[in-house]
Amino acid sequence: MTNRGWPAHRPAAWLAGALGCALLTATACGVQDEQEPPASTTPITPSPTAEVADGPTTVRIEARGGEPVQVGSADVDVTVATLAGGEVTAAKAPEGVGALRFPTYRGQGRYPRAVVVVTNAGPDDALNPGQRPFTWGTDFNVATDSAGRAEDNGDNLVQRGLYSEPTLYKAELDLGRPACVVQGDLGTVTVRSEVTVIPGLWYHMECRREGMEVTVTTWPLADPSDMSERTVVGATGDVTPADPRVPMSIGGKVSANGVIVASATDQMNGDLATPFLVIGKG
Repeated sequence: MTNRGWPAHRPAAWLAGALGCALLTATACGVQDEQEPPASTTPITPSPTAEVADGPTTVRIEARGGEPVQVGSADVDVTVATLAGGEVTAAKAPEGVGALRFPTYRGQGRYPRAVVVVTNAGPDDALNPGQRPFTWGTDFNVATDSAGRAEDNGDNLVQRGLYSEPTLYKAELDLGRPACVVQGDLGTVTVRSEVTVIPGLWYHMECRREGMEVTVTTWPLADPSDMSERTVVGATGDVTPADPRVPMSIGGKVSANGVIVASATDQMNGDLATPFLVIGKG
């Protein structure tokens, strides 16, 4: 059975302890007006934060009745931003694991969109790795139709920041290939998997930044032994954002104030299960 939503390279002892606590695209544009209803943000009550003593900071989002809920150690709030009537609904991943279903792609006309937004709830920036090692990713199942219009030419999975901002980290599907991007004060590194995913199948994807290495790891959930890993070396440095209020988004792009980027949403079309962020080493 696959350890969903957690970095595969983590030591087994840490992984067992953490689980025992119960618990993205080439251009980024500013928000532009469209002939659609204004975006809205609907609060969702988070579950109690899991207690992870002396361990890394974690965000782990579980789907409960179609609602995204934080069950990791980080003190964060979880909401859903919507546009044009989009919504996040309940789905199922393999082995009965709860998943989040994002809006269906529409090639033309009105385009409902929805993105999960994670923000700091306390005084500390729990989403900021700074210069530390960190890992982020998700299980995903992308729909057959998922790109082709100006505001949606890819599928953003887990992201914090935009290319137009000083810092960024994201996991995305770029032309059907999992890709990781880290942008810090020393430079930007992008690494793309050699895997081209098959729509309708479930995969695990994770990105890892450690030192000067950025690595993308992917495997199909039906066959974890069929793992693909690729690393690119380059300086990224400190990924501290200019404003700690910059959110982490799941399933699409949002601006610094948590509103969907209407001109370049890169909406995930399909299902995500247990998206995560782990900062530090266990």
